Amino acid sequence: MVETVHERLLRVVPEIESSFIKSFPDFNVSRCKIFFMLSLFQFDGKIPHEHRNELFLGVDGIARFHGNEANLPVILSHELFHLYHFQVTPPPSDPEKITLYQQVWQEGLATYVSHVLNPDAPLADVFLDPRLANEGPRFVPQAAKDLMMKLESIDDTDIAEYLRYRRDGKAPARLGYLLGFKIVEHLAQTRRIHDLARLRGWRLLRTIQTELRWLAGLRS
Repeated sequence: MVETVHERLLRVVPEIESSFIKSFPDFNVSRCKIFFMLSLFQFDGKIPHEHRNELFLGVDGIARFHGNEANLPVILSHELFHLYHFQVTPPPSDPEKITLYQQVWQEGLATYVSHVLNPDAPLADVFLDPRLANEGPRFVPQAAKDLMMKLESIDDTDIAEYLRYRRDGKAPARLGYLLGFKIVEHLAQTRRIHDLARLRGWRLLRTIQTELRWLAGLRS
């Protein structure tokens, strides 16, 4: 499986990278490096905080978590957008100070862009989780209401609740990805994604608070 995914990556990365640059011509790809590596099944794609221009693709992780037929264009579009986003809006230098709302926003943007750039991909692939795609929407109102109380948290438990995989639980894991996606999808109806990628600080926080109230059904 790992060899198959590796061969596919070698074939598709140049094409996907070229397509991404057409959509984001201000992306300085010359500053970035992509590494194929063995993650010891720890991750599929990862951008280390101390090297925000480097993308590590865990070939074994992709194979294990998503299989031989993993939707590589979706995965790569998602990760390339993270590289782009970190160029135009660098995150805090201290990873311990990156708040929950900032991380939900980062993942929501990347998930939305991967959807737009791969319009034929099913949402199960876009969210890299069939359960989140299929069952997640019915949990959105309550999850949005709960998230409003934790937006500025930097507590690892809160971050894990919304953004990390887990196998147990009544609700699907990683609801923060879905909430972020819904927020960006709504905002993108009237604003360019390139402008949304540059939102930061209190303007971003206020925007997310307003959108979560809408998702929670607390305003018309």
